[in-house]
Amino acid sequence: MTDLEDDAARSVASTSAFTVEEHETESRARRSRKSSNEYLEMRDSEILEIEKERLEVEKKRLSIESKRLEIEQRRLQIEEKRLQLEMMQKASYKYQCADQNSYDFESNEPIYTTLKDFLV
Repeated sequence: MTDLEDDAARSVASTSAFTVEEHETESRARRSRKSSNEYLEMRDSEILEIEKERLEVEKKRLSIESKRLEIEQRRLQIEEKRLQLEMMQKASYKYQCADQNSYDFESNEPIYTTLKDFLV
């Protein structure tokens, strides 16, 4: 081979070596981007799944809180009814005693005239 042919062969070899190296670099970069994208998609789907589970738990917590508030409201209604009944019983007792002249409205106490009245 002549020097010109050697130079041409070296030039082709270096160009093809550069092209192969460039191709490998691009291929690695593409695989890396693909891998990164797959990782990000997987991470995003995991994040979405966790968020979905968190929302389900929050929904259940709110449902339980709602039931607790309903129970508390019902308990307060029962307590209100009990107090009303107690007030009605006291009023009834006052008027029964008043009929018998045995209730002191100023001190808000019954007047016990006999042992039987005291024990009632």
